[in-house]
Amino acid sequence: MFIINIKLSNLILPNYYDLLEDGIGEQLERSRKMFLRGGRFSGKSYFAAHFIILSLLALAAVHKDDEPWACCLALRKYSNTLKTSVYAEIANAIINLGVEDKFQMLTNPMEIRLKGTKSVIKFANLNTSEDYGKVKSIKWPGGYCRFIWWEEADQFQSKHDVDQILLSLYRGGDIFETIFTYNTPFSPSHWLNVGWRNEREMASEGRHEKVYFKHVNLYDIPRGIVPEQVYEMAEAMREDNLQEWRHIIMGEVR
Repeated sequence: MFIINIKLSNLILPNYYDLLEDGIGEQLERSRKMFLRGGRFSGKSYFAAHFIILSLLALAAVHKDDEPWACCLALRKYSNTLKTSVYAEIANAIINLGVEDKFQMLTNPMEIRLKGTKSVIKFANLNTSEDYGKVKSIKWPGGYCRFIWWEEADQFQSKHDVDQILLSLYRGGDIFETIFTYNTPFSPSHWLNVGWRNEREMASEGRHEKVYFKHVNLYDIPRGIVPEQVYEMAEAMREDNLQEWRHIIMGEVR
């Protein structure tokens, strides 16, 4: 029911292939965290959405009765951006994969459910202390929150705030997959830029969690995927304001 025949190279951009080296679904032996940063039009959110849907389908195909179902929480800072960003991105991935018949897409409540399972994708914003309280109290009947996607992660206040949410979500299962997608913050002191450096220094084979770091820019994407007008605008920006081009298009820290 949940097995689909599809060539991943037709859907996953080449720049992101190495993120799948440990496999998806039941092939994973330890938790992983992905920091996906870079400039505009680099496919970060596109990859995250397709990865989550493919993973949920793969896990459902081998699910055992005594196991909790894998679920996902997609987060944005502001509530008015949920439907047009992470929800739309995941819905687009479902359509691209041709599996619309396997999912129920709801807007009230804003959820996407994998039919015949207890796997569900929920969406939440984190802008106020009340929002944080609501997220910490989310229940996952018959499942657990295996996937946590922080979209536009640079908008979240601090590593402390993020860690508090993760500590409340890391329960009910053994494997967790946390994904941060964001345009590189300009300031070197931003918590994500500091975290990028610190996590890379800490990464080792001895940790239960494997950490991936991916920095991608527009020019890494195969030509023909992004409209040519975008390349023209990028080149014009490089001529007019090199520093702005380095930050917005190349995703460089100041």
